[in-house]
Amino acid sequence: MLLYSALELLQRLAGFGKTVIYSGFVYIDISPLTLILLTAAIYLLVCKASKLFSRNLGASNSYRVDFKVGHKAFSLDGVADTGNTARDLFSGLPVIICTGVDIESDGFIRAVPYKTISGEGILYAVNASDIRVTDENGVSKEVSALVAGISGSERRAVFNPKILTT
Repeated sequence: MLLYSALELLQRLAGFGKTVIYSGFVYIDISPLTLILLTAAIYLLVCKASKLFSRNLGASNSYRVDFKVGHKAFSLDGVADTGNTARDLFSGLPVIICTGVDIESDGFIRAVPYKTISGEGILYAVNASDIRVTDENGVSKEVSALVAGISGSERRAVFNPKILTT
């Protein structure tokens, strides 16, 4: 009944032809030109809404992650990945996963369990100082996290974007 009422309202407002509900299917008599114009209008509306929504999120695609471990300074391209949920079990700090770098520390090393689609294991994370994440617009934020180095051919830092909001 609610569907029929909505269709009746749509028919009267838009001036469509006949509307019939038969065996649970809705049949609306719309000319092909009207159908094409309505499809184009809805498509443009969805595109505009999508661009407006993504602009409001302030989503950045390119980051730079700078940090120090001991006396060594690192500067890596950063990738925001909501799938990076690695956290230290004791402190609750998130872990920034760095590939293609050899991170050695004389300090305390923490074993952090991780789980991915391809498997699970242990990351060995260390305390880092002066962790700063800078986006492509030059906006920089100091974050509190641990860093873990793993082997890889590409030098980059993968972090959860939530660390930028806390």
